[in-house]
Amino acid sequence: PAAAAFLDLPSSLAFDADRTMYIMDQANQVVRRISPEGVIDTFAGIVEERTIGTKPDGSPLTDIKGWPGYEGDGGPKELARFHATVGQAADPSSRIALANGKLFIADTENHLIRAIDLETGLVDRVVGKVETRTGDFDGNPTTAETTETRGFPGYSGDGGPATEAALAGPRDLEVLPDGTIYIADTLNHCIRKVDPAGITSTVAGVCGQQGFAGDNGPASEALLDKPYGIEIAPDGALIIADTGNQVFRRVVP
Repeated sequence: PAAAAFLDLPSSLAFDADRTMYIMDQANQVVRRISPEGVIDTFAGIVEERTIGTKPDGSPLTDIKGWPGYEGDGGPKELARFHATVGQAADPSSRIALANGKLFIADTENHLIRAIDLETGLVDRVVGKVETRTGDFDGNPTTAETTETRGFPGYSGDGGPATEAALAGPRDLEVLPDGTIYIADTLNHCIRKVDPAGITSTVAGVCGQQGFAGDNGPASEALLDKPYGIEIAPDGALIIADTGNQVFRRVVP
């Protein structure tokens, strides 16, 4: 029963037509699912037991959950890894949206948008590029450099295909019935858009510039500060939670 389950920083919900609930279980790095009958299971993501330390008696201290990473594109959802923000004061991240038979995920710390086909159960990358880089990714100068394959933060790709665009910490997304995707490109301080043909553009904010400016002018010339949330209103307006500025902004259609 779902009421007896444990979650860790649940950050987003989505419902399908039969009232099945999908939950981004943020710190557990998985998507959970609750049936209309109230039964919970892990819908997407790998859950495994790992050793995280040593008990006072010297035996291994273990934990069972999902662990952050990047894996699984082109394969089944049960073998995918995601990377949401974690920590003692983790910001909301990796929000989800259900549209057109797919569950879309803002894979925040992988700087990607991914989608799970509800019929086939396959995961795919729909926005953001993946690269292999070598570097000091943990920020600890005493540890060796590592090689990682994933999305890295950046800003590029407007006017080109979505899978070649670079995002920086996307937190939220909205998907329209025609396939248009709006993305809160949070650490780029702007809102990006992918049209039904898969072409990327910026619709609000000046990507890479943080601030507050532009009310009553063109949205593409306004300045935002870490937009964490977006929503499409019934009249088609884009509503932005301009989080760092402590205000909501509105972009008229």
